[in-house]
Amino acid sequence: MACPGFVPDAPEIETPDCENPRCEGVIFVVKLTLREGETVQEAVRRFRKLVERSGLKKEMRRRDCYEKKSEINRRIRLRAERRSKRLRANPQ
Repeated sequence: MACPGFVPDAPEIETPDCENPRCEGVIFVVKLTLREGETVQEAVRRFRKLVERSGLKKEMRRRDCYEKKSEINRRIRLRAERRSKRLRANPQ
């Protein structure tokens, strides 16, 4: 018997629109197989960790609402400034 949410002829998932060239054609997929003797609570906890590590949650929050190009550039600039400040404070 198939899962009630299973759709056999579902359309292909389209790739996300991302400004980052490294994300070209990336689809976030998190797969979790239940281990033998694993409880549902343990599986849910493992799933949450997998989603967090994959960056899917962060990406969903980022795409939640429209962000102007100037806001994107400002966020990138501020991140670069913090990174350079941190490197200047701790030279190795």
